[in-house]
Amino acid sequence: MGWRYALMPNARAVLLCGSMLACSATTPPLPRPPVAKTSTSAQPESVSTSTSAPRTPPNPAEPDPARDSTPQTALTLAHDPGRDVVVRFDAAACTVDAGTSLTVEVVVDGQVRDNFVLSTLRAPAACDDHGRTVEKGDFNFDGHEDLAVPIDNSGPYGAPTYLILLFRPATLHYAEAPALSALTRENLGLFSVDAKRKRLITGSKSGCCIHYQSELAVSDDVPTLVSSKVESIVFGNDRCTVIVERTPEHGKPSTTRRPCSKGEMP
Repeated sequence: MGWRYALMPNARAVLLCGSMLACSATTPPLPRPPVAKTSTSAQPESVSTSTSAPRTPPNPAEPDPARDSTPQTALTLAHDPGRDVVVRFDAAACTVDAGTSLTVEVVVDGQVRDNFVLSTLRAPAACDDHGRTVEKGDFNFDGHEDLAVPIDNSGPYGAPTYLILLFRPATLHYAEAPALSALTRENLGLFSVDAKRKRLITGSKSGCCIHYQSELAVSDDVPTLVSSKVESIVFGNDRCTVIVERTPEHGKPSTTRRPCSKGEMP
């Protein structure tokens, strides 16, 4: 089962978890703002005070209407016991294909451990069902699980882009990896991970007939191209030919040609 989407009575849209992953609803109350001190010397002898109960501090997972009347959408994923990822944005951004502000929170044991604020170029990815999953994996091959948070669909051909967050075991915090996030803006979606060979694999294309694949090593959180393949489909003289150009990590570049398969024919 995937995420379920529900509209709450207070006009906030909240994403709920399916049965495969549990969502944590325990988040710390926001501190109430300090009350300004007033001088009692100018007060009359009889002062009327309110006996009503103080307003309950809002839950940060549910924005306080008195502080923020803008409808909010929240994406929550419990990717580890006691650790959630919450994404917040203006729900109105889903009705127009324009950028907005996006807040990403990493919540640990009910406390916001890390907070990232960024701008999207298009409507947030979480506006639709395909953008409501936070991916995880070891993206810099240090033995610790990292996060890929969906941002928007501003990549090539409308592909999703991601914020890559790397876990820092020394501080128990997450840190943004700009160079790895950029890979998702330059290619078709999130890269795949070859954990055995410690390589990231990206894919992209140009039109219908040219496809690119790259393999990258990661050092100091920065990817470096180590091999590539370009596959082109060429039509001419009533013939269809596939040209494959390979630049391997070790060895010389090569070019091969073969007839198109049935599925590659126009």
